[in-house]
Amino acid sequence: MIIAKSGVPMAKLVPLDDEKPKDFKFGTLKGVLSDELVEAIEAPLPGDILYAMLNGSIDAGEGK
Repeated sequence: MIIAKSGVPMAKLVPLDDEKPKDFKFGTLKGVLSDELVEAIEAPLPGDILYAMLNGSIDAGEGK
């Protein structure tokens, strides 16, 4: 199926592949990530960044 606007083709809808996505295997990165990196990922966000995410935007002009 082709979707057109004023006679101009804009998009083509095609069926998805029948191939089943690969199953996710837990533990794939075990031993690859250091303990320090895991701690940094799991650490809470600093208050100013958390506040900006919840209440407004971060000033992109500062420090850039």
